[in-house]
Amino acid sequence: QIKQASVIALARYEPSPDGKMKAIIKEFLKKDEGTTIFYNIGDEFPPSSYQPKDNTRYGDGTIIFFTGSPASMKLSMTFHGDRIHSLGDMPIELLKQSCNQDKT
Repeated sequence: QIKQASVIALARYEPSPDGKMKAIIKEFLKKDEGTTIFYNIGDEFPPSSYQPKDNTRYGDGTIIFFTGSPASMKLSMTFHGDRIHSLGDMPIELLKQSCNQDKT
């Protein structure tokens, strides 16, 4: 998934005044040279934002995998604390290291 992605973004959920939880892009873990993406650090990624419902866990944020250029979302997965459950509880730091290794 890392190799196939042209961009991998990390977004954290932040509350907005209307009660919605917005997915705000905090960093790009990977961005292939020459790839066009129509989001910047600090932008909301609306497809991952949500209106909270009682008794539902949403995580602390989401990792978003994009492919192609212009980059389009391929998949996303939430994380809790510093671990990505759907990647076998992989620490976010290990994903960052894997993205950096993929550059070489």
